[in-house]
Parts: sequence; structure tokens; C-alpha cells
Amino acid sequence: MNYDRIYESLIATAKGRPRSEDLEEHQIVPTCKGGAFDPSNTVYLTVRECYIARRLLSRIHFGNIRLMQSVRFMALKWFVVRESEKRSKRARKAWETRRANGTDKFSDEQRAKMSASQQARTETPEEARARALKAHETRRANGTDTYSAEQRQRMSDAHKGKKQSPETVAKRLATRERNKALKAGNLTVPV
Repeated sequence: MNYDRIYESLIATAKGRPRSEDLEEHQIVPTCKGGAFDPSNTVYLTVRECYIARRLLSRIHFGNIRLMQSVRFMALKWFVVRESEKRSKRARKAWETRRANGTDKFSDEQRAKMSASQQARTETPEEARARALKAHETRRANGTDTYSAEQRQRMSDAHKGKKQSPETVAKRLATRERNKALKAGNLTVPV
């Protein structure tokens, strides 16, 4: 395929096109190949044409990282714009449908529930975090942050019958031996 000829044809059709909001500015000779930012080296292309031009340039100058990156950037930009337009159209259509059906409003009962739940909130998120942290520190200081015997039994029952790899079993046994040695005072913990 003759990428040069296709690129020149694309640029020829765009030359003389006036600047517009929905057009992309494109350098005919890329700046990474010595092109300048002047009007003689600039044309205005649609987003689709700009993407095609960048793809053609990356094929003409194969292996040029900058041109390959520009193609990737343009593809992502094009995809994001198209997808956001699709989402906004779907959302707008759904809203118009709900509005036409009269289902865009909350019932009086639902409004009362929402109002009551907001009025019941008296503390800010920061205050809630501080309260939870203080409760955790208190449990830890009292020694009540450990599991009860009933909780331990439930966890044990949940894990019974599960297969474990030999590595896991070896690690568990090594940890038990180490903990026994620590309790007996035969081993010191490095600091």
C-alpha cells in the first residue's frame, strides 16, 4: 500500500479549509520530523481524518515512537469522546422517558424516609472515623480486641476439610514452633 500517496491526498483535500471549533489542528510534516508550527505546515482536519493521518504517518515513518504514541493518544481520545457522548445520550433518553411517565419524582413516603435518615445523622464523617478509632484503641488497651472462644470455633469449623499446600502447612508449623520458643524464652525477637 502506498501510504505516502494516501496521506498526500488526505492533506490536499483539507488544505484551505477554514479553522473551526470541531476541527483538529494537524502539522503536515510532524514536529518530530522537523516540521514547524507555522500556517504553511498546518491544516485543519476532522477528528476521524486526524486519526487516519496519524496512522498513516506512523506507517510511513515506521518505528518512530512519537508518532506511534500520537496514534495511541488519538485513539484513546476518540474512544473516550465517543463513549461519553453515547452515555450522555442514553442518560438523557432515560431521563426524558422517566419524566414523560411521571416516574422522575420521589413519592411522599420515600421523601419522608430520606429526610428522616438525613436528620438522624448528627456526626460528620471525620467525627465518625475518630469515634471508631477511639473505640478500637480502647478495645486494644483492655485486651478485648481478640476473638472470643465461640468466634474462634466458628472460624475453625469454616476452615475444616479444606486442602492446604505443603508450603502452607510447613509455614504454619514453623510459626507455631517459633511462637512456642518465644513463650518459653528460648528465642528473642530481633528489633
